[in-house]
Amino acid sequence: MMSGRLLLAALLLLAACKDNPRAQAPLPEQPEQPEQPEQPAVSQDDAQTDDPFAPTFFADRSVEAILEMDRRAGGKRLQATWLITDDESLVVSYRPEPDYYPYVGKRVIVIGKPYTHSPNVQSVGGTHFVITNIILAQGELPYDPPPTELPPAPRVASVAALQAYQGRWVELHGTLEAWTPAPVGKTLGAATIKVPDGSIEAITHNVTEVERGAEPATWIGQAVTLTTFISEDEDRKRPALGRGYMCAGDVPGCGVEQPR
Repeated sequence: MMSGRLLLAALLLLAACKDNPRAQAPLPEQPEQPEQPEQPAVSQDDAQTDDPFAPTFFADRSVEAILEMDRRAGGKRLQATWLITDDESLVVSYRPEPDYYPYVGKRVIVIGKPYTHSPNVQSVGGTHFVITNIILAQGELPYDPPPTELPPAPRVASVAALQAYQGRWVELHGTLEAWTPAPVGKTLGAATIKVPDGSIEAITHNVTEVERGAEPATWIGQAVTLTTFISEDEDRKRPALGRGYMCAGDVPGCGVEQPR
């Protein structure tokens, strides 16, 4: 039989255990959780670098340029909208953009983001540009009324005037002096066009398109209009005419291809 002294000690020990939570039986051990990897902050631009087809964007910039649109579609139906600066041509889109019709042929100031396409994506070479803001440059007058379709190219009737339009489209007006049909191919024939200013006798041009069913040989001696692209001829150091559409007569908007 337990003595009174031992019984008192047991009772005191039991009371101490009840009052002390640390003396309670420990909870079952929880399984260890796997360590979560650290998630780095990734910007949109950084995330694109892992995509071999993603474009590469650059810092926003302000550009002063002439806004131009192709008046005719070229290879693969490309009829682009461009920003023409003194140093480069920036691609805005691969089609004429109706929102920018009021700025065609005008000097503008734009703010936006330049970018280049991945070499893994079929695209036009060179720098592209996303416009976020556009205004007419100082001294430029707006169209009145604003155009609702792609405007005609600037009218040109002298060789001297061509110098101001390199890298752009023009409407060349003159008299058809001669026409030489070309063999079957992309070119219809060579047109010799005499311009009114007399600075040179004629301009020979490879015409790619005329009105369906037309016979340019019957236009010799008559007024013609040629909508064409002007580039620089490196050999002669003078403007050279690119692909063109020729109309009989004085025809504003000759051959302008309105987007569908």
